[in-house]
Order: sequence, then C-alpha cells, then structure tokens
Amino acid sequence: MVDIKQKIKEVLDDKTFTYLERIGYFTSPASAGRHLAINGGLALHSYNVYIVLLDIVHKYNIDITDKEVASIALLHDVCKSNCYIDNVLTSGKVSEAKPYKFNDTLPLGHGDKSVIMLLQEGIELTDKEMMCIRYHMGDYTYTDMSQWDFAKNLITKAGYWEVVMATHLADMMASQVLEGKEELYSKLYI
Repeated sequence: MVDIKQKIKEVLDDKTFTYLERIGYFTSPASAGRHLAINGGLALHSYNVYIVLLDIVHKYNIDITDKEVASIALLHDVCKSNCYIDNVLTSGKVSEAKPYKFNDTLPLGHGDKSVIMLLQEGIELTDKEMMCIRYHMGDYTYTDMSQWDFAKNLITKAGYWEVVMATHLADMMASQVLEGKEELYSKLYI
C-alpha cells in the first residue's frame, strides 16, 4: 500500500506538513460513517481528491498550477482534523455502522473554517485556493439554494467558476464514487 503521509509530504511545504501533523490530520477519519470513516481517512481522502483534481485539471486544461491543486485538494477538509470522537453505543462498543460522531467545538462552517484555520496558521493561500477550498462543497455549501445561486453568481463574476467546479467534482468523485469501491480505488495508485 502507498504511504499517503509520505506522498503528501512530497507535495506540501514543511510548514504546512508540520501543521497537519500537529492538528491530527493524519489520524482523523474523513467522515463519521460514510466515506473513509477510518483512522487516517482524512489524509487518504484528501490525497484521493488531489489525484482526481490533477487528472481533471490536466485533461481539461484548467488554469491552475499543480502547486495550487495540491494546496486545494490536500487542505480542503482541514477543518475535520480532530473533530471526530468514537461513537460509543450504550453497550460500550463502538458502532460498526457509524464509528464516529462529529464533535466540532468551533463550528465556523466547513470550507470557511478550513480557510480560516490555514490563514490563522500563517499558511499563504492564493485567491484561487481560498475560493476552491471555501466552495468545494458546490451546491451542498448551503441548505438554501437561493444562497448557492447568489454565491455561484459571485464566483462566476470573480472568474473562479471553472476551477471551483473542478474541485467540487474531484471531491465528489473521490468520496462518492472511488472510495469504497476497491476495483476503482486501487487504480488511483497504479
């Protein structure tokens, strides 16, 4: 199996990598009970998004550097670091169906919180990186579609629609299509 931590270290700068180690990024799950609800799932999911986003960007000649792709994909869910606790049932056992509970002690939103955390740490992000991380959930960003329609217009006017949608697609492909399907998932690392 590929050493995901080493692969991530190869594409991020030392400051960012050290920050991820410190906040529990490499041991956190990606979700409570859906995709990669396992120890280390967050790093693995983020790396999967990186591989898919690189492919999309190169295939469709999207205006973004490989360095920006790495920052966006590997940092889009940094807000999930250390936000999950074991879902212990009344029997005292951890639930197999949903092994974790989301326990966010600083609920600032999803993409918003990731951007805030990174900037607070002094990690520099381009406008493109901030937009993609902030809106990587696409129309799932808001529960009210009128809010998404408003944001979509702003993203488009600012010139980031294509790269934001590529990021959203990569996140969805990784979490909803590839992860959990071993026959597809193993092809990411060949």
